[in-house]
Amino acid sequence: MPQMVPSKDIVAGFSQNVTQFAFQSNLSQKNTIDIYSLDPSNNYNINSSLVNQVEYEGNDLKASELFFIGWCTSPEENPTTKTKRTQSDENRVTKSEDFFVNGFPDGKVVVFSSTGKQIVNIIQNKKQILHIDTENEFVWVLDSEFTVKKIPYTQNKPLKSFQLIDGRDEEITSFRVLPRQKKNVYLALSTKEVLFIVDPTNSKPRTVLKLEVTNCNNCKLLYQNGEKLVVTTDDSVLIFSVPNGELIQEWKLRVEKLRIFKDIVLTLNTQGTINAMKVGNDQNLSEIEIPQSQVIDFIPLDDILLVAWLNVNEPNFKVISLERINNDQRIVIDDLHVDTEAQKLDGKINHQHDDVNQEPKHEKKKVSRAEQDELSQSLINFLEKSDLDGVLKTLSSQNWTEQRIKSFVVFHVNNYATTRLIFEVISSNFQREVWNKESSLAEWLRWLLTLRGDSIDSKHLKKNTKQLRSSLKSSGESLSTLVGIQGRLELLRKQAQLREHLANLNVAEDDDKVEKMNHENAAVMVDGEDQDDSIQFVNGESDTYVDAQEKVN
Repeated sequence: MPQMVPSKDIVAGFSQNVTQFAFQSNLSQKNTIDIYSLDPSNNYNINSSLVNQVEYEGNDLKASELFFIGWCTSPEENPTTKTKRTQSDENRVTKSEDFFVNGFPDGKVVVFSSTGKQIVNIIQNKKQILHIDTENEFVWVLDSEFTVKKIPYTQNKPLKSFQLIDGRDEEITSFRVLPRQKKNVYLALSTKEVLFIVDPTNSKPRTVLKLEVTNCNNCKLLYQNGEKLVVTTDDSVLIFSVPNGELIQEWKLRVEKLRIFKDIVLTLNTQGTINAMKVGNDQNLSEIEIPQSQVIDFIPLDDILLVAWLNVNEPNFKVISLERINNDQRIVIDDLHVDTEAQKLDGKINHQHDDVNQEPKHEKKKVSRAEQDELSQSLINFLEKSDLDGVLKTLSSQNWTEQRIKSFVVFHVNNYATTRLIFEVISSNFQREVWNKESSLAEWLRWLLTLRGDSIDSKHLKKNTKQLRSSLKSSGESLSTLVGIQGRLELLRKQAQLREHLANLNVAEDDDKVEKMNHENAAVMVDGEDQDDSIQFVNGESDTYVDAQEKVN
């Protein structure tokens, strides 16, 4: 699927035939993109031996300069010639092949093979390319002279070219190809205030719809006959009637990705959850979430939805049926084998640690997905406002999980300004509370340095980095002394426990001896002939035995 890569480091996109998946979690630090082969017969489980890499350095290219990735596909061929063939050849259909399309701002479009190992074609435009999109075997480009070109991926000469009329006097913020029936398409071009739907089919392109929509970032046709148009903005999902521009439906939702699954609108929100919606229904038809991770991409296939989710730094895939989406209001993908095993292993390690130290176990409070989403959204809001106190308070919350911190850094800390703001807040406060276990700042610092180290390595942050390094160095140098003291204290504690235990044993033995002596003395008093004369008798009792029969006689 096409993806603009202006500032985000993460690359994630299915090919048109869903036979390949392009992925990279840290594009600015790595000059490669991984291509994963997908096999439906193996339930889309990935095989590390089948992963290929697009090597940019070997082709004098820089992955950090990429602003677009997408896929083209070769036309399907169904031989119909009447030459003599065997029976097995009669029904043979040549399967189409996918090709990996990369856009660079200097007017260069590089088309790689499906594995990324060979360059199939290089399209060099004379002017700077502003926007790119792909559709079947065609690459559509919009250059700095507001010229739109439709180019086959194997050629350099445009099949179609025309000048934009609407929007040419403003900045074009989004450019999309909307496939229709019979291989026809619409083009969607948006500025900050207006969305234009253009029909390029005829020799003279015409604008079929003009909508006043602020900050449109994506749009798709709900039905390929072109009746309804789904549009996403910064905070809403809108559905319009194409013939008259009437607003049919609106959902308040912050969306990152948009897909159409038959008559269902699928959106990926900023918290990594998929929302399924239908026209005429104000409530979500279904909600798909992964408690221990986040969705990075998804694509409809016949009657199933294929979901790609981030497992540390590697994509994994899950199939969800259309029937389940229609029937289950909430779908939680909680049967992920890798995460489950990791949790078991982590649990064993924690139990062993508790057993060794013999300290009370303090289970961390369980945080719901809704609470985590609210926390992430609060941090996003504080970052947008540059509210340092709010950012610090939110970052320090104990409700952050390691996976949520990693996901937030990958998905939301995607530009220098945001990285710098978070790092300055963490570094200035973390060095004063290095040993504070109640704060999440240490975990934030760890993943910020790991995933965004290149953005931190700048002259503007050298002072913060130097102070943080100095603080960590002094803390590190004192660590060995503190560990030694901790060991001695632990030894003293063990010795005190041992002395207390031995003392309790001695007291118990003395008590047993005293009790035994008392029992023996009591036995002598009862069975012996010499008894204490001080015993008093009450109610006429006497120690003189009188036989009843003798008394009668």
